[in-house]
Amino acid sequence: MGLGGETRRLDERCDLTAALDGLEFDMTAYIVEELGETEHGPLDAVVGALTMEEWYIKLDPRTGELDHSGLRKREFTEYQSWRRRL
Repeated sequence: MGLGGETRRLDERCDLTAALDGLEFDMTAYIVEELGETEHGPLDAVVGALTMEEWYIKLDPRTGELDHSGLRKREFTEYQSWRRRL
């Protein structure tokens, strides 16, 4: 994979639960020694397009903000499904 102008081989991965404004979602993370920096400072993590698509997380290009209303809706739906099984 290309990152920061370098090609990197991704050998190690792990499954984890991340949170965006308190809303949890699962993803697979690939372990990289250092991600590099942007004009805003060092990167801590990169969430890929496939994960964002899976969890209905969208980027609003006008504001640069994340729209996670789909993630909020999905969390409510999953909660309702779980409650019905009781």
